[in-house]
Amino acid sequence: MNLVLQSTDRVLIESVRLALAGEGIEVVLNDESGAALPFVPVKVLVSSADFERAREIVRDLAPTPPSAGAPPAKRRFWSVILLALAILLLILSGNILLG
Repeated sequence: MNLVLQSTDRVLIESVRLALAGEGIEVVLNDESGAALPFVPVKVLVSSADFERAREIVRDLAPTPPSAGAPPAKRRFWSVILLALAILLLILSGNILLG
């Protein structure tokens, strides 16, 4: 048996299981916990003969990681700038209101 997916996302696991079963691929779930605990990863296993086809199906179903956009350091820099501007605005507003 070959591993095609390991995830803690129970909805994704069930979607993959149903899609593979719909294509006639026998699926084995290796859920060692025996319970539906959300933080325990589940392994989706298929036979060696169906592995390549199953991998293509899983690739279509599994979400791609979101693009990071700006690097974390750049986002942090702008967060600090915005925080400093907000503090400055509060100080100026307080000075105007208090006289």
